[in-house]
Parts: sequence; C-alpha cells; structure tokens
Amino acid sequence: MDKGTGLVTSVSSDAPDVPTKCYLGLEEKIVNSENIRSRMSNWPKGELIEVPSAEHEVLMETPEIRAQVANEICDFFESHTAA
Repeated sequence: MDKGTGLVTSVSSDAPDVPTKCYLGLEEKIVNSENIRSRMSNWPKGELIEVPSAEHEVLMETPEIRAQVANEICDFFESHTAA
C-alpha cells in the first residue's frame, strides 16, 4: 500500500479460494479499471460485473442501479450460505 495515498499499488498474492463478485462501474475514475479486470480474470471463483453508467461506489448510484446490485449481492450470499 502506498502510505501517502492509502491506495494499493500492486497485488501480488494469489486470489483466495472463495466465490467472489466484483462490481466495476464503467465510469470508474478512482481506480485503474484494467487492473481490476486483470485481477478478476485470474480469480478462479471470481466474477466481474461491469455496471454501465456507474462510477466507483455502485451502491451509491441511481435507485435502479442500487436495487439491481443489492439484489444480486443478496442472491449471491443466499446461494453460498450453508444449509
């Protein structure tokens, strides 16, 4: 982590062996989108969901985007909960 900015400047560790969803707003201005795509393409149980017209915090977007993402997250957790 860059101590001056608090930003992660590189990720060298392997992805953990857990199912993961990552949401990337296609209007992202804070992080490097290509780095996110690269990281998620190497995550065996990872899924990258690109959100049109969204920026960095997809849960702070329009009500329609928030509802879609929140529903997908809830469905994801429900599908990965032990019975």
